[in-house]
Amino acid sequence: MSVLRPNLLPLSLPYPNSSSILPYPTRRLPHLQTLPKILCAAKRTGKQRYPSEKKKLKLKHKEALTDVKNKFDGIWRLSKLAVSVQNDPGKDFLGVSEGLLQEIAKAIKFPVASMLPPEAFSVIRKSFDARKMLKEAKFVYTVDMNVSELINLEPRTIDFISDLEPRVGLIEHMPLERVSGDIISIIQGCKKVEGERLLKEGGVSDYSCNAGTYKCTGSRKPKIAVVGSGPSGLFASLVLAELGADVTLIERGQPVEQRGRDIGALMVRRVLELESNFCFGEGGAGTWSDGKLVTRIGRNSDSVLAVMKTLVHFGAPGNILIDGKPHLGTDRLVPLLRNLSPKSTGTGCFNQVWDKGR
Repeated sequence: MSVLRPNLLPLSLPYPNSSSILPYPTRRLPHLQTLPKILCAAKRTGKQRYPSEKKKLKLKHKEALTDVKNKFDGIWRLSKLAVSVQNDPGKDFLGVSEGLLQEIAKAIKFPVASMLPPEAFSVIRKSFDARKMLKEAKFVYTVDMNVSELINLEPRTIDFISDLEPRVGLIEHMPLERVSGDIISIIQGCKKVEGERLLKEGGVSDYSCNAGTYKCTGSRKPKIAVVGSGPSGLFASLVLAELGADVTLIERGQPVEQRGRDIGALMVRRVLELESNFCFGEGGAGTWSDGKLVTRIGRNSDSVLAVMKTLVHFGAPGNILIDGKPHLGTDRLVPLLRNLSPKSTGTGCFNQVWDKGR
């Protein structure tokens, strides 16, 4: 028994631009250029907000209005002050320029910007905005306004400060100035407070109020080993040493000076040191990664500022405290690690062991 194959006719589909008609109904797709543009991950603002978001924003506005007890005390924080590139001195300028004074005058509705004293304002944050949706690139500032100093230097601003109302994310009132130091000063302040408390209770026999240090008789220093000299290991060792512990830092790689020579040999002569390269050594894997300091924890939170000020304490430039996306650069990270190393801290209880074995 044989099976006969049916005759298969060749089917030729027409091109989209062809005028021929298929035997079955088809739906023509619109041209790609006529499709509506879909904005993905765009922030909803204004009328695009959901009703729940509008309700939360109203509640925040009410809370901000009730929190202000005296408008002439404390500091007003002015955010999202956009200055065009043409009116700004440049990215390295961190002071108060004439263009920034004009934006501050618009925010507080002061008629003459040139009459505002620059000494009453301090720049907290400066970032660069060059998105395509903008007509021109701008520098975006966050500025703290000292009300008492502003009124002393320019008394005619009293009426404008009295009419000033807080707006969430734009104008915020802080009754007390936020003062945050580096990690070393924070620990010394905590030790001073604890020493004064123990001194009152009679549990401390040797305490120096000026130096802020105290010694507990009969107590031994705890011995702690920290494995790895990356950012976490270095800061953990620094905090433990400042608290009075006997810290030993263990690292499988080499110190930063020898590590730099080994990386140079790898790049030039293709000689690989298994325990001293881009991944292993003092400073961790990020030492030769341009030192970007971008974080999502909080732009101006106290914890982030404490870490940033600690880096400045050990040799980092001061502009990382203000730049929107700060970075150090490998050329600055290497001397900073030299200053942060145990032999340079001068604590006397911060040892370092270089272990090439596993």
